Amino acid sequence: MGLKEFLVEAKARLADLNSGVKKHVHIVIGNEACDLDSTVCATTYAYFLHQTKSSPGSHTLPVLCTRRSNFRIHLETVYFLGKHNIRADDLIFIDDLDLPALSGSEVITLEVTLVDHHVLSEAEECLRKFVVEALDHRPVDGEIPKSWHAEIEPVGSCSSIVARKMLDADPEDFSMDATVAELLLGAILTDTCNLSDKDKIATSADREMQVRLKSFLPHISATSIFEEIKQSKFDLSSLTILEMLNKDLKILKGTQITVAMSTVTMNLETILTSPEFCHDASEFCLSVPADVVIIMALVMGDAGISDRWIAVFSPNPVFRDQF
Repeated sequence: MGLKEFLVEAKARLADLNSGVKKHVHIVIGNEACDLDSTVCATTYAYFLHQTKSSPGSHTLPVLCTRRSNFRIHLETVYFLGKHNIRADDLIFIDDLDLPALSGSEVITLEVTLVDHHVLSEAEECLRKFVVEALDHRPVDGEIPKSWHAEIEPVGSCSSIVARKMLDADPEDFSMDATVAELLLGAILTDTCNLSDKDKIATSADREMQVRLKSFLPHISATSIFEEIKQSKFDLSSLTILEMLNKDLKILKGTQITVAMSTVTMNLETILTSPEFCHDASEFCLSVPADVVIIMALVMGDAGISDRWIAVFSPNPVFRDQF
């Protein structure tokens, strides 16, 4: 069974969770950012556990910690999974599951592995007592429960930790293939800016995993993988204005005003002249909620330097007049 087949099968097993039959469920869940590293870790590590630890009647479920409707804005993730014929319909998102009901079930034996994070989000809090494992590359935040098997290592990418566990496994239990290797390698390269010395993110562990994973991809350049992912990240053409504004969002709250700051990688004139702009920008302010949205457009110039353009919008005429 390959990764794609595993994901399709895992998704199909959701309907079985409410059958009332006793079963063991192991959730492997990524972080709320749902970036490429988190998504690759959740899907591939769940696949690895299914291959090496699963028993008859048990369900291993990779879960992305974002709503299904928000997945489209994660452009590099959508692109890179799509390159390997993995679509949103093959994946499990956090709103596909009733986590409180699952954690309170009397017929389900639940275990949880956290990947690319070790601090539970509000949505995951009901899973706390079921966590058995955490894999992460962030600095330790707070005390890690002694009941967890935690591997928290200051590497550039959590995918390096996952890759090492797979590559060091008994070949009779798990065999790395080109699809899993390329997904892991792409996440490592993205998190470490192509193992750049300048950015000082990559560690010796990331570099070692790059070499070992690359051996499964003899005809593909690591740099070409990095560049195609990078290019997909900045191509917003598939998104609506509302999705663009939500993609890279920061919120500043004052005593009398809330300002949303959205960064987009598209020509500002193209955005402002869109027939949907006023409607979508108003809907965006309502949904945040924010009184004002500041849009910063970054476009790479001919000299390789980003040109920055700023627009300010508010559905409130009072704020519009003031700005």
